[in-house]
Amino acid sequence: MLRLTVIACSLLLAAAQDPAEKLGALVEKLGSDEIADREKASADLVKLGPSALPAIRDHLAKSQGERKARLQAIVTLLDREERLYKLLDSPPVVSIKVRDQAVEAVLADISRQTGFQVEGFFLDNSFRTTVTLDRVPLWKALDEIGRLHGGLVAHYFRNHVLLEPGERAGSPLILHRGLGFHIRPLVRAGGAPFVVQGVINYAPGLPVWSTRIEYKELTDDQGTSLLAPAGESDLSLGSRFAGPSHKSFAAILNHLARNEPAKKATRLARARGSAIVGLALDLKPLVVIPDPLKEAKRSGSGNGFQLTIKAVKREGAIHVKVTSLSLPDEEEFSGLDVSSVPRWAFAIRDRQGALHVGHSRAWGLDDAEMQVEVALPAGKEAATFELLEPEKLSEVEIPFDFKDLPIKTR
Repeated sequence: MLRLTVIACSLLLAAAQDPAEKLGALVEKLGSDEIADREKASADLVKLGPSALPAIRDHLAKSQGERKARLQAIVTLLDREERLYKLLDSPPVVSIKVRDQAVEAVLADISRQTGFQVEGFFLDNSFRTTVTLDRVPLWKALDEIGRLHGGLVAHYFRNHVLLEPGERAGSPLILHRGLGFHIRPLVRAGGAPFVVQGVINYAPGLPVWSTRIEYKELTDDQGTSLLAPAGESDLSLGSRFAGPSHKSFAAILNHLARNEPAKKATRLARARGSAIVGLALDLKPLVVIPDPLKEAKRSGSGNGFQLTIKAVKREGAIHVKVTSLSLPDEEEFSGLDVSSVPRWAFAIRDRQGALHVGHSRAWGLDDAEMQVEVALPAGKEAATFELLEPEKLSEVEIPFDFKDLPIKTR
């Protein structure tokens, strides 16, 4: 009898925790005399997530003073989080149902479904697969096909994928909100630095601004750590990006191990850390040049920056050659520092106000010259060419903990 009474009381208490009442109580606490109470209420409202936005907006419309200011800040933050989730949860997806079909034909079907270049390399009719997949991300589909076949490995490049015969010696694929991450097969080459290469997959058009991998542990099976000692930085290459691209869907990041694996080492005992993707959801203009396609050479300045367009040509996409990017006096510029997070992006804004962010192609060695490729849709007219920087980066962390990864010797 006592137990039934306790259960009944628990159910009544649970029923009393109506979500609307809970949210209303938190909003009331935003007006508390105690700063700690106001801060905690703000944090708890943020934890409710984007699904609480309609109710929070209702309270915002009826609030005043500090309560209104705090609710507006929470709405802004949750709006951003909602946009972020929608972008992350929209990877290219694949549906397949085949039985004993040539892998080459399956890859051709995947290319048709996604619009991306996915090809076999030295495959023949002996490479056949039986697989059923229902709307899975492209990278998961390729990982699954390789796993089922057992003799295929996918090699990602920035805008295409090759599947070739080989041992699946890399790490398993991790999926996180539509993003993918794995470590490529590890190879020890005589006389060359030992490189641990990670691949981050993301949907084309996602506003990826930076990518990096932070290792917490990288140890071979002989107990040798491949990381730099505490207080010293490791060298990572290939992490420089600036804005979304209509072509790219993979970031390849190379970690040059500070120490070589031990001579007797045949495996990485553990690779633990996080792959981190920085997304620029909002960009603010620093320099705006009107009618950039009107003349061969145009200049603009703003916020201490001076920007000159040297040449423009249109070959499908628009190619802009930028020279003389002068920075404010206190800024320093190293166009060749590929390990740093990028500071700026270039874009064309069309007459309707839509922003089309360009993909930088190369830095010149002499005068920081840059080739920028911008995909301006057919029928759109260029209104301005802009130098931009993020309002704020939203970082998404993909934690990983891989064990027992084979090391091959070439």
